[in-house]
Amino acid sequence: MRAGRLSKARGEGETFRLWHSYKIDKGFGIIEPVILNVLIVEDEVVIALHIEHVVKAAGHRVVGIATNADEALQQADEQKVDLVISDIRLRESRDGIEVSGEIQLEHGCAVILITAYKDQETLKKALNIELDGYLVKPFNEEELRMLLQKVAGRYRQT
Repeated sequence: MRAGRLSKARGEGETFRLWHSYKIDKGFGIIEPVILNVLIVEDEVVIALHIEHVVKAAGHRVVGIATNADEALQQADEQKVDLVISDIRLRESRDGIEVSGEIQLEHGCAVILITAYKDQETLKKALNIELDGYLVKPFNEEELRMLLQKVAGRYRQT
């Protein structure tokens, strides 16, 4: 089992909730899990590790953690990336919106942005790229899991 939550209430049986998307081969009826290759772009190590934990617990693969734009672009060029999860404000001149948009344009991947800022100017700039999600820090793990499932569902249909 890749991810889930086990709970038991008095007088009830056990309940297991599994968050995972599956790809169905229509020719043979084979069902296989969709495992996303995720690149995390976050300059705060603790937050990057938290995102990594949620992504892995949901059954997906973290192909890299970049702390700046140059690292992100290099890692995206070196391996297959299905999804970029990026902080908007990075500690350099290029922000996460610009970098994620460039990676998306070059590699056709999905993008989820995470930020502590929720002002209109930031949101307007974020809408210049094709977003699959936008989370405000501190983010809720369940919301991130649901966004991962949404992106995996897109890949399941291809």
